[in-house]
Amino acid sequence: MIREFAAVASGSPALLAMLRCARRVNVFAGDDHAWRCRFFGVARQQDTPVAPFAALGDGLEPRADYWLCANPVMLHLQRDSFILANGQARGLSLEQAAELVGALNDQFAADGLYFFAPHASRWYLRLTHAPRLETHPLSEAIGQNVQRLLPQGDDALQWHTRVNEMQMLLHGHPVNLDLERRGDPPVNSLWLWGGGILTPGRQQAELRVWAHDPFTRGLAQSHASRSAVLPSSTADWPEGGMVPGEHLAVLDQLEQAHLRDDPHSWREALERMDRHWFAPLLEALHDGTINRLVLHLAGTHNVSSYALTRTDLRKFWRRAQPLGAYLG
Repeated sequence: MIREFAAVASGSPALLAMLRCARRVNVFAGDDHAWRCRFFGVARQQDTPVAPFAALGDGLEPRADYWLCANPVMLHLQRDSFILANGQARGLSLEQAAELVGALNDQFAADGLYFFAPHASRWYLRLTHAPRLETHPLSEAIGQNVQRLLPQGDDALQWHTRVNEMQMLLHGHPVNLDLERRGDPPVNSLWLWGGGILTPGRQQAELRVWAHDPFTRGLAQSHASRSAVLPSSTADWPEGGMVPGEHLAVLDQLEQAHLRDDPHSWREALERMDRHWFAPLLEALHDGTINRLVLHLAGTHNVSSYALTRTDLRKFWRRAQPLGAYLG
């Protein structure tokens, strides 16, 4: 994931060397979640249906129900607006997440709302009826005034009221009081987004998928693709990592730093990715181990794709540009 911090990024010589020689083959209008859905042939619903596939990847059973991502977040009051300051629920344990989800279920089960927390910072909401809502991804809201990014649609006012009720319940919960005593950010709201029903696209049985995130794993699982957890580097890639065929490797370390709104961690993650992934992949292109590489660089509102072959590496006359210049 290459996001706004790219404007100040440095320490990525291998990535920049590849981009300098590569050919831009496409610019997709949409975020990386929408791009991955298109890659697997999944149609947009009211939203890009992230939640049902991510829930599947996190071990839940979406069936034919409607799901929303319900990420636990911290809103920070600044003058007359609320800023989404933390999207990773730092300091929250899985046991504490279960306590909060239990309280939410006690409050909202009668309305047909059921919360699940398979991970401390990844929660889901299952609904008995699909709401008429359009939402904004969590990554788009980080560091922003949330007022203009709240759910929209015919049912928006009802859901704004429900979110306010959720916030009141969370505010005084003992788990949040304990987090604040320890100096950790409280979970004082939920960010609802990525709603939909699990409706797979085209099967891709020959594709090999390497990823940490449950959304990509769920997409692979529902499309008969072979998948495995992405290793920490190409040196740790198990047998099969370089076998002939089409591979999709999702490097999401930068997204995690972005969700913490932490430029320093973002730059460190980019430097590690350059050492552990981009430099070895560049070498594999040089020695012919890889015939063709396509880099998909995700910004907030678009994904730019660059293709690169061994022959392209001879284009030594091309001038390097700042990383941010390759995103638009």
